[in-house]
Amino acid sequence: MHKHILVAIDGSAMERKVIAKAVEEAKLKEASLTVVRILDTPSYLLNSPRLMKMMEGTRKYLVEELASIKQEIAQTLPEDSLSVIVSYGNPKQQIIAYATEPERAIDLIIIGATGESEETLAGSTTTYLINRAPCDVLVVR
Repeated sequence: MHKHILVAIDGSAMERKVIAKAVEEAKLKEASLTVVRILDTPSYLLNSPRLMKMMEGTRKYLVEELASIKQEIAQTLPEDSLSVIVSYGNPKQQIIAYATEPERAIDLIIIGATGESEETLAGSTTTYLINRAPCDVLVVR
């Protein structure tokens, strides 16, 4: 049974549906829930303090947005079982990195079938996670 769920969101139209499924699974399994939002950032930007400073406004906005999402989820799940993460980098690699951290013990990743580009059967991040995640992956359609 899954006890530590990571839900990856990206601001796409599917985001609310993905969060609802993650909350449903966490409640059903009495699991902790970590909500992750990765700003897709090329590595060359990560090495530029000036460009990272320019992105700080976007990060602050997303932190506020996730705090609001956390408040909504806390109406259904115990707040001490919730955490939110906003970070920079390649979403595929960052999600795998979070899922493999021993202290998180993630045993289920929940993600939408597609992200911003809804024309495909499964998005590239979703496909990557299905093939490389160290745990189960639940894809929400």
